[in-house]
Amino acid sequence: MKAFKIGLTAVIFVVERYSALWIKEAGPEWQARAGLSEADYQKTFNDLVKQGFRLTWISAHEANGAVRYEGIWEKKAGGAWEARGNLSSTEYQQAFDNYTKQGYRLLHVSGYSSGGSPHFAAIFEKSAGPAWTARHNMTSSQYQQAFDEMSKQGYRLKDLSGYNVAGTDYYAAIWEKTNGPWWWARNGVPDAGCN
Repeated sequence: MKAFKIGLTAVIFVVERYSALWIKEAGPEWQARAGLSEADYQKTFNDLVKQGFRLTWISAHEANGAVRYEGIWEKKAGGAWEARGNLSSTEYQQAFDNYTKQGYRLLHVSGYSSGGSPHFAAIFEKSAGPAWTARHNMTSSQYQQAFDEMSKQGYRLKDLSGYNVAGTDYYAAIWEKTNGPWWWARNGVPDAGCN
């Protein structure tokens, strides 16, 4: 991050960096986009949905005062689905409550800071599956407590988003009650610990 002073105003230019994971396996046709403005994201979303693609992953972040979106779309069948972005905490909770009452499951959630407050992008799908639960705006200690409680009840972490708002780290997570191989998870690991 570089800061330049112009008169009495400090302007911070953020250099965007991405991390990704590719797996060589058979699967449906897919498309991925990164660094899209809200208008470009909406156009891409509309164009790909018309071509039979479904949004299966979304992320957002704020850089240089503008929100940017990343998404992965897959050409596959499935139940009814809804994707929502640029939601405040209140709007996200309302969407969550409304969709779950209608039988939708939260498939993916991305938390991010916009204008100094938490915002969310999420994907919901009307489908059957194991018991699940989700929480958001958890501090590191609240997330660890929820993680420990969910693990004791037989839930496995399905989706996790870490985001920073005004200097504080927060987490949004989805757990599902499923069986599987031994696993572990860590949060708050410094960059040097991830190599």
